[in-house]
Amino acid sequence: MNKLIAIANNLQFASLGGFLFGYDQGVVSGVLTMESFAAAFPRIAVDSSFKGWFVSTLLLAAWFGSLVNGPVADRFGRKGSIMIAVVIFTFGSALQAGAINIDMAFAGMYVSFLNELQLKRSKGRAIAGFAVGMLTMIVPMYMSEVSTAGIRGTLVVLQQLSITLGILVSYWLEYGTQYIGGTRCAPDVPYTGGTASERTFDPRHDVGPNGCTGQSDAAWRIPFALQILPGLVLGIGMIFFPESPRYYCMRDNEEAGIRALATVRQRNPDDELLQKEYLAIKAEVIFEEQYNREKFPGKSGVSLYLAGYSTLFSTWPSFKRTAIGCCVMFFQQFIGCRLRFAITHSLANRR
Repeated sequence: MNKLIAIANNLQFASLGGFLFGYDQGVVSGVLTMESFAAAFPRIAVDSSFKGWFVSTLLLAAWFGSLVNGPVADRFGRKGSIMIAVVIFTFGSALQAGAINIDMAFAGMYVSFLNELQLKRSKGRAIAGFAVGMLTMIVPMYMSEVSTAGIRGTLVVLQQLSITLGILVSYWLEYGTQYIGGTRCAPDVPYTGGTASERTFDPRHDVGPNGCTGQSDAAWRIPFALQILPGLVLGIGMIFFPESPRYYCMRDNEEAGIRALATVRQRNPDDELLQKEYLAIKAEVIFEEQYNREKFPGKSGVSLYLAGYSTLFSTWPSFKRTAIGCCVMFFQQFIGCRLRFAITHSLANRR
């Protein structure tokens, strides 16, 4: 029982990757309603189409990050991939928190129609999105390879719970930080936006000559900066975590694989049950390698991954299975749950 608790505690720590994903999704919701943010990035505030692209940058980059992380995880290991993602995430989060003062060179997707400040902001969001996409892919893989079969389903729920918890924490933090300097950008300047009966803040006209004299930029910078802390905790903590035994087996490092499995299971490396479990892992790896050699002769690395992806659509039965899986996940999101996460604060302000 104690061994099972130890495994669960280790994997709860690894689920911080899900927390980062949820936090970065939720944090933008409150930031979009802050007047100091709108004053710094007026186009995001007044152009709803542009705002949609801005919000979706994170998930679009996350999709790409999850796709490319397979070869990275096999080359640098599950631990290495998580730590690389944390470094990228920290860099992206720093760019988000300090977008106005930090110059960078990044060819983002929206370079052609972003002005200087908006370009910097979108860069940080795209980089952070790429990193959380990597984490969304690699953390469940690490969990499944390190955990026992009896708690694997629970850990999947834990990953989703961590995402939701990240969204919740971001909401409460923004609720507090929005009062830094007050909720108005320029308290002495009357609103000119909206309608005659219900005026709203217009960042193009309702900002004084000295900028925001009320709400501080810290109101939105702090929430972006604080997400660096759990990222660093995850990255530093992974230094002390064992690598996946399956990864060592794939690299033909049997001694390290048994040692890693013994660390995870808290057993002696010579334990009979542990040896049998490692042999089962090794048998699966050998079977996959033999299948790849027969199915894709001469391919390795990225080319092998691309060839593997092609089999998802190579036959009609394969296509149907892929389509069912993708459509279930697509329509789960298409009902609007992600949109609600992103614009909850904006909808509340329009009551």
